[in-house]
Amino acid sequence: MRDRCSEGAFRELLAGRPQPTGFQGLKKVKFEGDEARITIIIIVKDHDEDVEWVLVPNPEGSGATGYAWYIAQVPGIERCGG
Repeated sequence: MRDRCSEGAFRELLAGRPQPTGFQGLKKVKFEGDEARITIIIIVKDHDEDVEWVLVPNPEGSGATGYAWYIAQVPGIERCGG
């Protein structure tokens, strides 16, 4: 996500969305091919909200240094860099 969406563009796309103040927990994980779709519960100002993030494995493989999974997509940034 960082490679295709600048920090400014990311902020602009998320400006109209409710900003989370915390995470309630993980609700569901579904593996589809090389992706993992996770549903998390975020805490926003006056309610909790389910959101789906798409994670992809580290492109350098399982032996790579760094995180094993990277966030590829979150609601609201689908148009960023594409």
